[in-house]
Amino acid sequence: MSLLFDRKYRVFKVLQICTMICLFQYPWQLVLASSSQAEHDQATKLFVERLAAIQDFDTDFQQWVLDERGDQIQEVQGKLRVQRPSKFYWETKDPFPQLILSNGKIVWIYDEDLEQVTQRQLDPRLTNTPALLLSGHLDDLESEFVVNMVEIKTGIHQFSLTPLNSDHQFSSLSITLAKDRIMEMQLEDALGQKTLIEFYRMTVNKGLDASIFEFEVPEGVDLIVDNVGLPTDE
Repeated sequence: MSLLFDRKYRVFKVLQICTMICLFQYPWQLVLASSSQAEHDQATKLFVERLAAIQDFDTDFQQWVLDERGDQIQEVQGKLRVQRPSKFYWETKDPFPQLILSNGKIVWIYDEDLEQVTQRQLDPRLTNTPALLLSGHLDDLESEFVVNMVEIKTGIHQFSLTPLNSDHQFSSLSITLAKDRIMEMQLEDALGQKTLIEFYRMTVNKGLDASIFEFEVPEGVDLIVDNVGLPTDE
């Protein structure tokens, strides 16, 4: 794999990760997108209720990425911590050790093997739509999803989110929820690449220390700062 392809692939996966996490952070934004299509849609109502009940969680995960033919191209393990509003900690191990961290205002992306940290603002509007995030055009665009629900077994539901706009980078996103926890996520992009994330050893609403979501640049690591829109210390 070339260095250029590897870097572009990592950037794409970072955007996917931020999008998925932001869906947890702001589930009510999906109500705005879906209620205009079906105001009393039970799937949307239950989906939002389930996510809104989860204020924070700490979990291990296993992630698989498949190409359009269904062949596995990546498998990683990691740790995910999320706390509303807008705080998250996503760490993956080999083969691409990476830490993506936000304190609710700033996002740090640390690529250990590249000895590089990128720092940029976290924009709440990333929650509007995955396509908006991936395209980089963070304007006031509306996102609309069709939300469907399947009860896998008693108390466990799989929610499928399909963008109404065919131009979206994501063709589908599904989240499997038990009554009090997130079990797995699956997404497929416009090129047919699929990502499956299974969560295990999850603890919910136990409270997380704020220091978890702060980052100090390690000695000898390059810091790249995207100054556009970064908050000041005032």
